[in-house]
Formats: sequence, C-alpha cells, structure tokens
Amino acid sequence: MPSPSLQGILSRVSLLPKGITLQHKVPTGLDRKETEVYRQLDPERLPKHIAIIMDGNGRWAKRRHMPRVAGHRAGVAAVRSTVETAARIGIHALTLYAFSEENWKKRPKSEVDFLMRLLSRYLKAEVPTLNKNNIRLEYIGRRHELPEDVQERMAWARHSTAQNTGTVLTLALNYSARSELVDAFRSMVNSVSQNGGLEHLRIDEDTVARHLYTSHLPDPDLVVRTSGEMRLSNFLLWQLAYAEIYVTPTLWPDFRGLHLLEGIAEYQKRERRYGGLNGDSHGHAGPRTSLADLVAGLGSNGTTSATDSGSESSDSENSDSENKAKPHHAKPHASKVTRKH
Repeated sequence: MPSPSLQGILSRVSLLPKGITLQHKVPTGLDRKETEVYRQLDPERLPKHIAIIMDGNGRWAKRRHMPRVAGHRAGVAAVRSTVETAARIGIHALTLYAFSEENWKKRPKSEVDFLMRLLSRYLKAEVPTLNKNNIRLEYIGRRHELPEDVQERMAWARHSTAQNTGTVLTLALNYSARSELVDAFRSMVNSVSQNGGLEHLRIDEDTVARHLYTSHLPDPDLVVRTSGEMRLSNFLLWQLAYAEIYVTPTLWPDFRGLHLLEGIAEYQKRERRYGGLNGDSHGHAGPRTSLADLVAGLGSNGTTSATDSGSESSDSENSDSENKAKPHHAKPHASKVTRKH
C-alpha cells in the first residue's frame, strides 16, 4: 500500500500511454466527439487567447451553387458553436475576424449591406446565448465608420453583456491591423500633446501595446485560419508576433467547436520558445513528469521536488480566391507549422 505522501503523487501522474492523459473532469455541454478530444488535452495549458480568421463562406456557397450571402448566413452557426465551446472549456478570450476594413472596397455594395444586416440580426438573436454562457462582448476596428443603426445595435449588445465575467468575445469589425497601428501612433501623439508636448514622447513596446485596440486583452497564444489559406490577411499583425498558427482546410460554415478543440490539441504539441532555446523557461513545461522521476525526487519529509507541467501564462479574408495555396499537412484535418525562432 503506498504511503500517504505517494498517494498524492500518484494522483497526479499519468500511467497511460504517451499522449493520453488522466480522465479529468469534462465541462458541461460538450458532445461526445468534443469530449473525446477534450480528454486528450491538458486543462492547465489551454491557450488564454485564441484568434480566428474566419474564411471560406464564399467557397462554401459556390460549391453548393448558392449565392455568396448563403455562405455568410451559414457561418452564423459556426460562430455560435465555436463561441459556446470556447466558453464551456474556459478560454479567457476569443477574437473573431468578422469584417475587414478592405471589405468595404472589394465587396459589392449589396453584399456589404447584407453583412451589416446579418450582424445586426446576429447581435439581437445571440445576446441571450452570450448571457447564458457568461460571455462578455467587445469590438475592435473603426466602428465609427459603420452604419449608425449598426453602431447602435453593437452598443446595445455590448452593454447587455457587460456584467458577464467569463470568456471575452471580441468581434473585429471594419478592422485592419495597419490601420490599428496608425491609430495607435496617432493616439500616442495626441496623448503627449496634451501632457507636456512631443519632447516628452517615449515609445517602447509597452507604450504601443497600451494604445492598440486590444489593450484590454493578452496577445493571442493561438491563431486559427480556416479554408486552408496561408496568410494573416492584415489581422492583429502586432499581437500575433509569437502566436502559434493552426491552419485547417475546413471552410468556416463547416467549422464547429470540435474543430476548435482539435486546434487546441495541436497547439499543445508545440514547444513555445519565444526566440529562446529548448528548455527555455519562457516556454511551457515538457511532458508530464514520470512516476520514476517523482519517486526519485521524494525527500525525507515525503515531499517531491518535481512539479506537474503548468500553464504559460462570414469571410473575414478579403480575396476568398479560388487560387489558394494548398496547405502541407501531415494529417488530413489540418496543417502543422513548424516554428524556428
């Protein structure tokens, strides 16, 4: 019979084959397939912030010989499933690239008008679901350029969810990363001009970050791109500097919470070094500590020096081109991007 000190250790050690974790508690609301994937995850190493480039609505509709707007309409179900799954598993922040600044210039007016109406209907219909899941709604982008009635609906939805304390859902609307940087620099200049003049301007990374649209959020740990496209499309260029990239060929209207969990599973296989070397303390801890290592680390007082691995801290894309670069992936469901910093 193990000693009392060993019982605590054994409760934290996985004796299952590599890649299979202990049966930890599954959040309420996950379906059978989602549960299967979730049980492969380490709940202590979930990404704090996930950003998604939602792409493929037009291609989804074209393959079904339907108008493009049908793809946008179908994409609403993908948003609902993805957002609810993220909230159920405790993701701190989820940012969705819903409508880029370039969409105004490159899409027919009829399609843009439809997207604005769809956004208003989505916000009105989804607020009860957001509140039920304790989700707080925020926005980034040049909102003042959107139609006035849409701005009013956005403000209403944001106010209606302001008391929620769970996942922060941020919609990137009329968003451009380059415009965000321009606006950040303008904000910095305006700030110092009212507080002593330009000679007092000091610019560093922290200063820039405080003036970005996303100053209320941590930088994304994981960025997901649907439809197999291999580009960031002017999305969060500053914030994604060290994010892990996960590309799936799944078109956005077909994307669900299950696909989000698969992306997180791939994320947890990566070693995040932030420019350092293997074993750098800035990256996450390695594989789960083995039983032999734990027992070897026992001191005379029944404690151990080893520790469990812990935590680290609509088509949004404009082209929707059929001439896309095919992703190279080891498995049919997603590509794997190797990071070398």
